[in-house]
Amino acid sequence: MDRNLVMKELQKPFKEDEIEWRVGATNKDKSMGLALPYVTNKAIQNRLDEVFGVFGWKNEFKEWKENSQLCGISIWDEDKHEWLTKYDGADDTNMEATKGGLSDAMKRAAVQFGIGRYLYKLDPIWVPLKDEKYLEFIPQLPVWALPYEEQERIEREFSLPPEIDESIVNTRVSDVKTKYDNDTNAKLDKKLNKENTSECMTEVKHERPKNLVSDKQINLFNIRAKNKSRKKVYEIVGKFGYTSIETIEKKNFNNILYYIDQLPVVTKAMA
Repeated sequence: MDRNLVMKELQKPFKEDEIEWRVGATNKDKSMGLALPYVTNKAIQNRLDEVFGVFGWKNEFKEWKENSQLCGISIWDEDKHEWLTKYDGADDTNMEATKGGLSDAMKRAAVQFGIGRYLYKLDPIWVPLKDEKYLEFIPQLPVWALPYEEQERIEREFSLPPEIDESIVNTRVSDVKTKYDNDTNAKLDKKLNKENTSECMTEVKHERPKNLVSDKQINLFNIRAKNKSRKKVYEIVGKFGYTSIETIEKKNFNNILYYIDQLPVVTKAMA
């Protein structure tokens, strides 16, 4: 098999149900934790089977130093007629110590072949913790980290004209807080949206700095925020230090979407 093709097949992104998450670093009060993704061993084995065949690869384990495991994954090189092996190791885990160490060692050895290496490129994702040690929710992966066919599907959807939600795009966070703190100002909401619709459409089409969200990302934001509490949506945006959707920086866009996805769906009247 062509070596470039082999590498491409090994490095393909995995499906979301083949990715698991664990808690890495935490803040001082352990209310937030860094969500770390990794490919399951079953998915790694399936990937090796698909690329090299059931009999085209093997693995072996060795004890390494004290309370550590070493894993070597070997693939059969038809050109050289020999096994090519790459090793990596991991410490035993707190639960099921040896089994956990073996599992982690194999995951790290797989990365040596490029399997799941793309996950190391993800921006840090901080998630609220439950009982100071469990993730409150599972983060969603950015589009570029999804399987190629899924990326193509989303790209086709993005190629459609943006669905502009004037009430979200054109409203400032500070305005929303004032509006909901004072019920009398709520009556102005419909009027303001109507008067500024044309201005909103023009604003979305303006070219923004490269570090800010694109039109496609604003479109995605609108889709994900649809049928969610507008007040809660604005609160999330505000907590990240932004005054409007257009001012969101790309580096924080996915993190904001993660939190919005956790908001319960509400009726239009309640929103």
